[in-house]
Amino acid sequence: MGELGVSSLKKVYKMTWREFQLRLMAYDRIERRKHEIARQSTYYAGYAFNVKNPKPIDVFWKIGNGQTITEATKERMREALEKARAKHGKS
Repeated sequence: MGELGVSSLKKVYKMTWREFQLRLMAYDRIERRKHEIARQSTYYAGYAFNVKNPKPIDVFWKIGNGQTITEATKERMREALEKARAKHGKS
């Protein structure tokens, strides 16, 4: 990802709080996926085959805090984003 320019920063300042939260959730999901790939590579490349009784992969390397977002919360966030975009005339 490139350097955050002034025009990009202005876009961030114009976001609604809900839109910012949605973008943050997307960023967190991408980062989580990167960690899952690293965990899986590490687990199978060096640990699982070299230990007599290896721990399960989730115990070997925990990712996240265990919180999940319900479908109802996602739906409320989608509705809020659509409402904010309609208010600002964005499609």
